[in-house]
Amino acid sequence: MDTVTYPDSEVRAELEGRWLERRVDVTQARELAELFEVAAIPTAVLLDSAGRVFNRVVGFVDPEDFLDCLRIARKGE
Repeated sequence: MDTVTYPDSEVRAELEGRWLERRVDVTQARELAELFEVAAIPTAVLLDSAGRVFNRVVGFVDPEDFLDCLRIARKGE
């Protein structure tokens, strides 16, 4: 994800200004890992504005599929 998906120009355009990104080392922040049920790395947890989990993306996802997840989450579908 770090070398292919996140640097993708379309992914960057979707994330910037629309999403608040945070990276967490879950090996050091076990409480957060448990709270958001992170069982594998990488995991992207998409939260709504109230902080509820809307979607969870586990494992490598290519830019096109990740964009789909982000756009669906943004539309609240």
